[in-house]
Amino acid sequence: MPLLESLELTDFRNYEHRRFVFEADRVVLCGANGRGKTNLLEAIYFLSILRSFRTSATRELIRLGRPRFRLSGAVNKAGFREELRLEQQRGGGRALAINGTAIRRSSEFIREFRAVAFVPEDKMLVAGAAGYRRRFFDMLISVLNPEYLRRLQRYAAALAQRNAALKRQSGRAAAAAFEVELAEQGAYLGRERERYCALVETTLNRLAGTGSTYTVAYEPDFPRDEEAYRERLARDFERDQRFGFTGSGPQADEVRFLAGGEALRHYGSTGQQRLFALYLRMAEFELVSAGAAGGVLALVDDVTGELDPVNRERFFNQLRRAGQLFLTVTSRREEGFPGARWLEI
Repeated sequence: MPLLESLELTDFRNYEHRRFVFEADRVVLCGANGRGKTNLLEAIYFLSILRSFRTSATRELIRLGRPRFRLSGAVNKAGFREELRLEQQRGGGRALAINGTAIRRSSEFIREFRAVAFVPEDKMLVAGAAGYRRRFFDMLISVLNPEYLRRLQRYAAALAQRNAALKRQSGRAAAAAFEVELAEQGAYLGRERERYCALVETTLNRLAGTGSTYTVAYEPDFPRDEEAYRERLARDFERDQRFGFTGSGPQADEVRFLAGGEALRHYGSTGQQRLFALYLRMAEFELVSAGAAGGVLALVDDVTGELDPVNRERFFNQLRRAGQLFLTVTSRREEGFPGARWLEI
């Protein structure tokens, strides 16, 4: 029985309204470029973690000219069927429900099923700005540790309030009112990021095989001691007020990826960057699968074309452990999985 049995999309990307039924645990989405295969994978991923793997601007997911999008899916959890529904407004409001019951906390909603996406845009995790890497770890840790998501949301709220006070030129006392919260939550976020960077490093080196010398180096932008961070915020107040935002904290952390001691972002070839990004996602899949009793959805969108035979075999061997696999192709001549259900898009 498939983990995700059906998905209904309304005003999501290029879909005005469509319902898909998935009758197998291996699904090959077949269609020409531009038909919406990646958009369907993105919708599945969003229903899982309330984030896109392509953009942090949720409004971009809403069909042009429409005020909102809706997603609903039927999930099989240990033989019990649950209906997930979400509605995302262009203005940012969101409504969540499980079996018709409203859910207030996103951390409760994203526990329903887990998905890992393998997409061409993953190269930006290596070659792009630091924000891509922070977002990767924030999303991974939030799935594995719901407390992290709650702390991240509290930090983001306090940061927004301090920044607003800075922009209003409200004075030291107004900004300081939010610094205890920033320091408490920021210290927690830093500790968890450091821990998961080490865990990802160990996992991806094991997956890549003997002789791998990949390093995942967490470089915090702030003291991880609460008192020291409060002192930093106080010391930087005049600078922060001049620029109108808080200059130090988890929002400015960096994570560096190295191969053989060399920074992949600056010295890695395009092929090396793509291969590392793939192993990074494979490490994510490994870690998420370890904590998912009902299996994990693997969403694979055109990432295997440049792989050599050894790494291609490693990749597909890992995917055979997926609870449910969605794979995109442009024609039936391309490789699928034996026994997979083909779905024309």
